[in-house]
Amino acid sequence: MQTGKTIVQMGFKLDFGLSNTGIMGAVARGVMDAWNEKQQCGDRKFPIQGITTEEYFKLYDSEDTMIKHINVIFAKTLEERKQRLLDADFVVFAPGGVGTLDELAYDCVAMQDGLLEKKPFILYNVCG
Repeated sequence: MQTGKTIVQMGFKLDFGLSNTGIMGAVARGVMDAWNEKQQCGDRKFPIQGITTEEYFKLYDSEDTMIKHINVIFAKTLEERKQRLLDADFVVFAPGGVGTLDELAYDCVAMQDGLLEKKPFILYNVCG
């Protein structure tokens, strides 16, 4: 959650694949908590948008407080989802599943081949 709070303190927003569980779910909740604290200071723009497909969106609990507040962008395919996630200023990869490895490889190859602007990558090591 501290990573999410730091994102807000630095003035960034979070674009992510809309997981409300695991490490990225905790990061998103940290962003939401920090934004709620800043909200009292008049900052009104919610700094989270989730990018997913309609099929994956159906897997999430629509009553989850975080899911209710997120600006959800629907991609038609997982390929489109990956491309939209790369519109960010920097990319953070947290331990996840096979999809995380797929996105990391995809992004590295796209940058290597000049199909994607080079940008900072953060590989989040939860074990120090």
